[in-house]
Amino acid sequence: MNIKGLPIIGMLVTRNEEDIIAEVMEEYSKHFDAIYCLDSSNDKTPDIISSFKVVKWMATDKDFGIPL
Repeated sequence: MNIKGLPIIGMLVTRNEEDIIAEVMEEYSKHFDAIYCLDSSNDKTPDIISSFKVVKWMATDKDFGIPL
């Protein structure tokens, strides 16, 4: 899953994708060693994303003081 011993890292930016994010994460998890996510949802999207072991870091808009 990596090239020359280097991990393959994915970045995911989401907002209110609870209806499709599990399917997306199932597919992405096959291709990346680590996924980093920035989320600004007010639904169950963050809970679904964080349930995947490949997710190594997750932040929300609130972590950065971004008003929406």
